[in-house]
Amino acid sequence: MRRAHGRRLFENSTLVEGHTLTYYVGRGTQSHGITALFRLVDSPGPIRVFEKLGVNNWRDLGEWEPVDVGDKTADGHVPIYFRRTNP
Repeated sequence: MRRAHGRRLFENSTLVEGHTLTYYVGRGTQSHGITALFRLVDSPGPIRVFEKLGVNNWRDLGEWEPVDVGDKTADGHVPIYFRRTNP
């Protein structure tokens, strides 16, 4: 397991810091999931985001609006940035 800023960073990982959410797309992300995530950035309006904690175990992170796609990191992950719609 790797850590980023003291938090766990898995193959597909979500980091929430204040009013910013960063989702890292990695090699383990299915291709249709990657396509859907990148299309979100071009679509207006907020979406409800859930974090998978385990089998049939999800945490509702609220409504977020996609704002940008970052550059690929050295280990091959691509960050997608979201901002909270109602802080």
